[in-house]
Amino acid sequence: MDSVNQILKQALAEITGSNELSVLDDLRVRYLGKKGEITALLKSLGAMEHEQRKAFGQAVNRAKGELAQAVSARKQVLEELALNARLASETIDVTLPGRGQQRGGLHPVTYTLQRMSDIFSRLGYDIATGPEVEDDYYNFESLNFPPHHPARAMHDTFYFGDGRLLRTHTSPVQIREMMKKGAPIRIIAPGKVYRSDSDQTHTPMFHQIEGLLVGETVTMADLKGVLQTFVNSFFETSLEMRFRPSYFPFTEPSAEVDIAWDKGDGSEPGWLEILGCGMVHPNVLKACGVDSEKYVGYAFGMGVERLAMLRYGVTDYASFSKMMCAFCASFTKDKQMLFSVNWLKKWVDIDLPVDEFAGKLTASGLEVDTVEPVAAHFSDIVVAEIIACEAHPNADKLQVCTIDFGGSEPAQVVCGAPNARAGIKIPLARVGAVIGDDFKIRKAKLRGVESFGMACSARELGLSDDHSGLMELPRGRSTGDRPSRLS
Repeated sequence: MDSVNQILKQALAEITGSNELSVLDDLRVRYLGKKGEITALLKSLGAMEHEQRKAFGQAVNRAKGELAQAVSARKQVLEELALNARLASETIDVTLPGRGQQRGGLHPVTYTLQRMSDIFSRLGYDIATGPEVEDDYYNFESLNFPPHHPARAMHDTFYFGDGRLLRTHTSPVQIREMMKKGAPIRIIAPGKVYRSDSDQTHTPMFHQIEGLLVGETVTMADLKGVLQTFVNSFFETSLEMRFRPSYFPFTEPSAEVDIAWDKGDGSEPGWLEILGCGMVHPNVLKACGVDSEKYVGYAFGMGVERLAMLRYGVTDYASFSKMMCAFCASFTKDKQMLFSVNWLKKWVDIDLPVDEFAGKLTASGLEVDTVEPVAAHFSDIVVAEIIACEAHPNADKLQVCTIDFGGSEPAQVVCGAPNARAGIKIPLARVGAVIGDDFKIRKAKLRGVESFGMACSARELGLSDDHSGLMELPRGRSTGDRPSRLS
């Protein structure tokens, strides 16, 4: 018994005096582990007489229980001391202002791609994409490239060991879509393309948007009208445009398109090439399984970087890939994320005055620059009701809508939105209205039909990113109103 009491007394003293969790754990193993002193005492019971074994065993078990309890109590004390020490050394002053989040932004080429795609979407074009790694058939053969064409040469195209290549244009997307969907078809194909070319005005990778329209009555005049509409919308002004005869294997006849461009240096405006186009070659239609006796079409293609340089005044082509953060910041410092409170209330339960809510957003690191009443943005927008919709005579994806906007006579508006139908109320931008980034609505002729205004989506009004269709207003809104809000 004396040995048990002696071990217990010594162990309790050492446990009480331990100041580190690691030391305490060593003591637990030393006394209570599989090879510990208490365990050794229990193993010695087998050599004792029965009466002695009973009393000794009870004493050892009591000692084991006391030590286990002492270790647990001391561990709790040491853990609390360690936590308090850590809290004291890692104190945070919660009264300090939060760290502001640096506002990011999109690359100007991305802005340009979005702008171009939006314009063609409003003209009824679907957006199609395809693989960037292609084979010779889709990239060259199906597009009527002869075997000796320079574009097939190793020094002009990036080839893989198995014969595949990085596409040199987005035309393969047109081929794949025609093979899949047939005719009629109306698409644009934006994306990256690759050519083995690198100098002051070229890079091995750049972006293109190509367009394709195939139907039974498509003409070169249709092509010119679409491109003129695109150019005027993209640059937000009426620009003189000319077609120069050219050659492409996949179109016949073919043309280069130039615009009259003011260099801003006081000199006379000069002609600047911006894209290539033409009527789809019958061999291309045949390669896609389209009847070239029944269907005709046009195609066009343009470099996105070139149009971005013109729109944003970039003079060095290499700027698009060098010093990316600083370069993009120069295009985003004045950019804002705009949203309406009514839109936000669809996702967040807001029961605060707008100014107070804006303050809370700023305090959380989401800086709110301004809170503006939206009435000023909608001064040229009216609530209108679609009275009737008829199929466009020359375009399968467009409708000719008769719209009541509260005037003496209803307006005729050409619209490509999938949800356009009689009976719904929508926001209408009439001729002369200015929406978005100073985009002025003009009288236009779309595929031979005059359009007097634009039926708007939420994105076109800057209310959200939704441009899947027209923004539908509540039935209770009065036709002809100039709304202070659109919800």
